Amino acid sequence: MSNALTNIFYKYVAKRNSTWMAGAVVGAFVLDTTVSGFVNMTFDSLNKGKLWKDVYAERVKKGISQ
Repeated sequence: MSNALTNIFYKYVAKRNSTWMAGAVVGAFVLDTTVSGFVNMTFDSLNKGKLWKDVYAERVKKGISQ
């Protein structure tokens, strides 16, 4: 079973450099998007009420202009 999986992996993925490069590019994009989203979500939750978007929403609600 393991030998069959190894052969399939080599035949379709490891044999060509272009497949490795495509995998690396896609993997880097997914990792970057995931990490950036997680960091932004954490930063926003830790600083809720202190960020300009929160302050601006409160000012608009109170009728105060920029």
